[in-house]
Amino acid sequence: MPAGFSKKTVGYVRVAGNCALCHAASYRVEPDDTPQVVPAIPGHTVDLQPLLTFLKKCAQDERFNASELLAEIDMATRLSFLDRMLYKFVLIPRTKQALIGQRMIIDSALPPHGQMKTLETWVQQLRAPAYPLPVNGTLAAVGKPLFDKNCASCHSRDKPGAVIPVAEIGTDRQQLDQWANATGNSAEQQQMVKDGGYLTPALGGVWLRGPYLHNRSVPTTRDLLEPEAQRPRTFYPGDDLIDRDNLGFISKVQLVVTKKDKEGSLEFLQNETFPGYRPPPSPYDTTKPGNSNFGHLYGTGLSRPDKDALLEYLKTL
Repeated sequence: MPAGFSKKTVGYVRVAGNCALCHAASYRVEPDDTPQVVPAIPGHTVDLQPLLTFLKKCAQDERFNASELLAEIDMATRLSFLDRMLYKFVLIPRTKQALIGQRMIIDSALPPHGQMKTLETWVQQLRAPAYPLPVNGTLAAVGKPLFDKNCASCHSRDKPGAVIPVAEIGTDRQQLDQWANATGNSAEQQQMVKDGGYLTPALGGVWLRGPYLHNRSVPTTRDLLEPEAQRPRTFYPGDDLIDRDNLGFISKVQLVVTKKDKEGSLEFLQNETFPGYRPPPSPYDTTKPGNSNFGHLYGTGLSRPDKDALLEYLKTL
């Protein structure tokens, strides 16, 4: 199964989402590489809401019925009479209702309650993988004191994260306001609402964590070190090819071409990471409410050589 999904037999074989659907990242060093999946990292290639919208539209389609679906199943496997009746009268109708109602798709894919402690311990002991490209040790050594001066007060590895007030950090506050008006928030979200700011994350494996800021509005770490006016207003998230120069992932589209297919003329985008074509991704627009890339001005006044050194040091975390 793809990362993020599991197959399990619970009287019948079924597929469901699991933790990795949102909490696993992938990366490629070269465009033709097979993506390497890293668990327990925010999933930068995942946009869950469009997936849920797609599943809902599938269930709303008139072809989502037992007759049509069983015909497709017959092309792949042979069901017993009892299984066929189960699919026809129970599984297909209930799946249709669940997808339209947008109930949770991550349910029994999770381990039993008794195993959750083991999972928690495993996650706590995980360490970020090493940056997969060569690191200039001499330049990284120059970058360490720059990190200590400009970043360590919030992102030190020797102390737990602290909540930095929005008034100080200057980042978009919409997410904080939404939590303030919501119920069922996690303990961390409740603490952030109480303190009026966002929790500073650890920077282990920061090269894997782009786009950056709490709302993922800045594509690379170098962009985060630029003044607000010089940060990209729009970019294309979702790629997993490492940006060698800027510490993050490639997010720029190079070429727009028009191709013909059986449906007519369609626009496809080709970016610098893929030799072929694919449907155009959705751009991230930082001018929309909640998407602001302002704030977090630490290190923006450094010289270009100092920024290079700081980025090199960040690769070692």
